[in-house]
Amino acid sequence: MTDRAAAAISNGAGGPDPLIGRLINDRFKITSLIARGGMGQVYRAEQLPLGRVCAVKVLSQSCSGEPDPEFRKRFFLEASLTSKLTHPNTVTIFDYGHTDDGIFYMAMEHLEGQTLHRAIREGGHFSEERTTHVARQLCRALREAHALGVIHRDLKPANVFLVEYGDEADFVKVLDFGLVKRVSEAKTEELTKTGLSLGSPKYMAPEQISGEKVDVRTDIYALGIIMFEMMTGKVPFDSATSVEILKAHVKDAAPSLRAMNPNLRASPEMEETIARCMRKAPDDRYGSMDEVLAALRRISAVATDGPSTGEYRALWTSGSGPHALPVAIGVIAGSDVLPASRSSSTSDAGSFPAPLSRTHEAPASWAPLASRPPAASGGSRGMLLLAVLGALAVAATVGYVALRPG
Repeated sequence: MTDRAAAAISNGAGGPDPLIGRLINDRFKITSLIARGGMGQVYRAEQLPLGRVCAVKVLSQSCSGEPDPEFRKRFFLEASLTSKLTHPNTVTIFDYGHTDDGIFYMAMEHLEGQTLHRAIREGGHFSEERTTHVARQLCRALREAHALGVIHRDLKPANVFLVEYGDEADFVKVLDFGLVKRVSEAKTEELTKTGLSLGSPKYMAPEQISGEKVDVRTDIYALGIIMFEMMTGKVPFDSATSVEILKAHVKDAAPSLRAMNPNLRASPEMEETIARCMRKAPDDRYGSMDEVLAALRRISAVATDGPSTGEYRALWTSGSGPHALPVAIGVIAGSDVLPASRSSSTSDAGSFPAPLSRTHEAPASWAPLASRPPAASGGSRGMLLLAVLGALAVAATVGYVALRPG
């Protein structure tokens, strides 16, 4: 790393940032600093010649500025794995590389909103409905990563961004797969051990703390902690030192939601779901994000006295027998209504989260035509034809409305 690159990455608030105004590899013009962290900075930038606003994450090689022989491998491993994630609830990486003077960067979509951490701090705690809404999106994003053999290992509210997408509030974007691990490759484990902090103490699973085997259930544990925090406004284990927090994750039983917040309104199903995610032994937790999604769908169904999947359905026929005319609408809005056996990596890459409190039922006028009494006059065929044409017009209108993204 050159002196210029080291100065750009280690620069503090005491002087001007040398990266501001710089053009990275003739493509990304840095305009302002968004955030600063222990491993680098995130900048607002303009992608040339498109004029697209984006975020550029600049990573530091080491605190001392000396080259890390494994850093290049770790960087390109993270970038290549993260760029394969295409789910709409995961931040999109569209370019990465390094400059001649040793600055490693990743360019990604620019997000307007706030972190889940900030939303919890400002709101105190979330309702059960809002918690399940956010959690289901997290499940879908992580389900795609897990299907590719990748786990996050640093899932926490600070790495979850909430944006508005059209009229959809709390649209989730999962950030920072900097501690990703490809389960099938032992070399990845060796690389991520070097020079990396293995997660955030308040959200780390017992097996992660103990240095044991880490798999998708490690992310499920962190998700349970996040849901606990959304519901109560507090994490289950907190202390003045990180060591005490880590010990508590390994040895102490997690408090109940009501013990943490006596005024909390939570269903027994929600309490059980969160408790199971946070069980100490991985085998006692849910085995996949599909299983967590199924539990969250059941919670939503109980809360609304019916399925809250955003699913529109109507089915009726004109007459009976071999000449019956079937007319059906079956538009599913929200990937979490898919069967648990289907992977999000192929089935819901372009979907949107389903509304949680909306149940759509066919109006009484859409009852099967075969079940209606026959017309009293000799013009029954004409009446039937008019009914069918009317039904088709309604189908086209409702289908159009249901298919609109927002």
